[in-house]
Amino acid sequence: MKKSNLFAILSSLNKKEVRELRKWLQSPAHNQRPDVISLFEFFIENLTPSRQENLTKEKAFELVFPEEKAFNDAKMRQSMHFLFKSLEEFLVFNELQADEVKAKTVFAKVLRKKRLGKVFQKAIFAAHEKQDKGELRNTIYHQNDYEIRQEEIRFAASHGRGKGFDFQSLSDSLDTMYLSAKLREACTMISYQTVTKTELNTGLLDNILEYLESNPQLILTPAIGVYYFGLKCTMDNQDDKSFQSLKNLIFTAGDLFPHFEFRDIYLIAINFCIRRMNTGDEIYVRESFELYQNGVKTKVLLENGILSRFAFQNMVSIACRLKEFAWTEDFLDNQEALLEKKIRENIIHYCRSKLAYERGDYDHAMILLSQIEYNDILMNLSGKTMLLKMFYEEGNFDSLDSLISSTNTYIQRKKVIGYHKSNYKNIFRMTKKLVKVNPYDRVAVNKLKEQIEVTNPLTEKDWLLGRVENL
Repeated sequence: MKKSNLFAILSSLNKKEVRELRKWLQSPAHNQRPDVISLFEFFIENLTPSRQENLTKEKAFELVFPEEKAFNDAKMRQSMHFLFKSLEEFLVFNELQADEVKAKTVFAKVLRKKRLGKVFQKAIFAAHEKQDKGELRNTIYHQNDYEIRQEEIRFAASHGRGKGFDFQSLSDSLDTMYLSAKLREACTMISYQTVTKTELNTGLLDNILEYLESNPQLILTPAIGVYYFGLKCTMDNQDDKSFQSLKNLIFTAGDLFPHFEFRDIYLIAINFCIRRMNTGDEIYVRESFELYQNGVKTKVLLENGILSRFAFQNMVSIACRLKEFAWTEDFLDNQEALLEKKIRENIIHYCRSKLAYERGDYDHAMILLSQIEYNDILMNLSGKTMLLKMFYEEGNFDSLDSLISSTNTYIQRKKVIGYHKSNYKNIFRMTKKLVKVNPYDRVAVNKLKEQIEVTNPLTEKDWLLGRVENL
């Protein structure tokens, strides 16, 4: 039973949902089978890890059907089936009720089908009113707007009033809904293509972009604009104008989107900055830092009060790159609670080692690096990169040579995502060339400089070029 869908779903419910589901099952309108209630209680009593060994069909059967002497698998499966159906209906109902505009629109639809004209008009007015009072203006808002207008025209047509209906508004509403949804999905698709190196059919996307460029007034709608500029940023790393437009919408229209959606929009802008940073564009170091700061301040980057370790580490790395050492120290001292408790100590050690390195306190940085449990491949590689730079700058070339050799083997052995694999291979390869180049052979030095400049991805490009300049 621990492998059943019932167990998976029931385990995901919070206390409030469990209470509401219990009331749902106890209502004759939703369930008339006592065995379903008993089975539900059996599951709830045994969901905790210490009691999960009790979750067997045989033990459940004894509780649900105490009058039965022999185990009946078919009867047990039937009870599980009806509990699952009730659970499904409960979750669907809750999801529908969560969107009050949609719920009111569905109610109006039922009234229209029953040809209850006066009641329908009151219901559709209530849907409009609820829609207009809402703060959000995302794709769901425009979908609801279209569905309300669609119900109005269907009602008008059934009463012979279609002639005077505003078909233009219906068409415009449909266009806005579709364009917003299409652009949003396109952002995800293009990002997926970039990461996986696969080609997907994006359908009408090229036509849509051309249409929007010919009708720029549509881009003024926030639900279209954020994804239009977000997509342009995702498709073209050099599109500074689209980034600035996206950034402006982020700071002025963020309240128009639900938290989870605005977070995705925010990350599009941050990822654009990171890609530009990784090509050595220093302007975007400050841009990304400001986005991260605002994202933490407004909590848009937090999920249930937690900041991802990657975002936390990025903030520290970027702040150190900007020499914002006082800010970084204050952040580490006062914001460690943003991290999950189980990884907090490890991440803080790593970030403090980064801060110590950037301040030139190599001894302390190495001590902190030795205290980290390297369960994460990318953290391990980042730590090795810090060691690489410290060994080079201290002239410890034996340790440096050993580190380069062992890290290259590590990269080949571990499953490192394409971009990161290329980046770290390039860092260690170029450092090896830096060590071997004859500083008195200016032709060779200049050739190495040119190689570093054109090599991408290479997140340590500035450091490498700085070392070449010092030869």
